[in-house]
Amino acid sequence: MNKKTVWLFTGGFPYSYGETHIESEILTLSKEFEKIYLIPPVNFKKQTTRVLPSNTEVIILADQFNENKKSLFFSNFFFILKTLIVEFVKTQNKKSFLCYFREFSNLFLQRIAEAEQLQHLITSKGDTNYAVFYSYWFSDWATVMGIVKHRGVIPSFVSRAHRFDVYEHLTSKKIIPFRQFQLKMIDKVLTDSQKAADFMIKNTSYPSKISCSYYGSVDYGLNPFNENDVFRIVSCSILIPRKRVHLIIETLKQINFPVEWIHFGDGELMEDLKKLAMELPNNITVDFKGQVSNTDVLNYYK
Repeated sequence: MNKKTVWLFTGGFPYSYGETHIESEILTLSKEFEKIYLIPPVNFKKQTTRVLPSNTEVIILADQFNENKKSLFFSNFFFILKTLIVEFVKTQNKKSFLCYFREFSNLFLQRIAEAEQLQHLITSKGDTNYAVFYSYWFSDWATVMGIVKHRGVIPSFVSRAHRFDVYEHLTSKKIIPFRQFQLKMIDKVLTDSQKAADFMIKNTSYPSKISCSYYGSVDYGLNPFNENDVFRIVSCSILIPRKRVHLIIETLKQINFPVEWIHFGDGELMEDLKKLAMELPNNITVDFKGQVSNTDVLNYYK
């Protein structure tokens, strides 16, 4: 590969607790590229900072939307109108689109404002032919880069796709804004499961752009084993309904020998699950660790 630079667009990393897979991935990227530009969302509030490779530069774009809203609207009127018409014609949920038309129009204008910021940044950094533009989520940043590509500023871009940015019917509005525009402009969508890839191939107009790319992980070797130690189960996830952590509790109710269950992760169901865990028999001990850094979890595994 002759690419020297990678532009990585995230949902909050390195200033959030999520996107833990990037911690490993960015180490690999740092070896393959001379420079990494790491771009979290506009005006993202810093919660925590992860350790980054020395050749990584974090850049947060300024929010200038409200300052330039009117001029942006008139200068991009026909582009906005054409994009929204195509979205309406091709969406399977026209009712939802019409219900949120005003909101979607405003959202697209925001993405244009971010694209203008990004355009100035990219052109100031040098030749885009030697750069890879890569979004970790197939959502807002894909729209922004689509606009920048539409203007001829970048030659191509790719994106990973996970869950909320794949299955429209699982979103609150039952629609993913600007999906047709994103698919038209993007060069490759890499889903993190074959199921997601199959779904997108079946339900999009650009099946050749979709493929599966599984997450990798670093091999930390085997941890010490002591056959006299207690039987221990460790789980790690956000505590939300789709993770189905309550099934661990239902399973542990059937166990009649000593077991220690440790869970890493927090979420909306924390208190509910703690109450359910109180129903477990005395031979089961439970420890909810709450939100813990990815590094600490891996150290515990070791």
